[in-house]
Amino acid sequence: MSALRLDGTAQNIPASRRFVRATLRTWDLGAYLDDAEIVTTELVANAHQHAFGASHPYAGQHAWLALIRKANALLCAVADPSPRAPVVGPDDPLAEQGRGLHIITRLSESWGWSHPTSSGKTVWARVPTIAGTGGHTTGVSRAGGDRAPATPGSARRHRPGAGPNTRALLGV
Repeated sequence: MSALRLDGTAQNIPASRRFVRATLRTWDLGAYLDDAEIVTTELVANAHQHAFGASHPYAGQHAWLALIRKANALLCAVADPSPRAPVVGPDDPLAEQGRGLHIITRLSESWGWSHPTSSGKTVWARVPTIAGTGGHTTGVSRAGGDRAPATPGSARRHRPGAGPNTRALLGV
């Protein structure tokens, strides 16, 4: 596991990209940089917009980005102080906002969030990897079907309180 403290400023987004690139190269997972970087950028941007925007009471607080290496996946998680659960909006590819969770759906095997509490929540996405190969799984068939569903919104999503509790893993 590798973690980065986020201070709630716009600089978090480029800092998170650098962090993902450095971490995945260290873990010899460079083949997954593109998907992991995009997924992480969307998670961090959502935390920035919804937890640290000018009209939100969490300015001055911090969030955490964690990358957790699993046998066949990379778990990207962002814990932020907002208790509001993510909301998936309409899938409009021409929209200027509101596409992040749709992008995460397409690039990840699954995604979800911890049960929101007064201290916040963790939103996570699981990016599939092939252990020991360094190969990319996009478009590759594997046991159980394709890497990711081709239709919007059909990826497995975990409801609040289901799946791994990444806040506990992160200790926040």
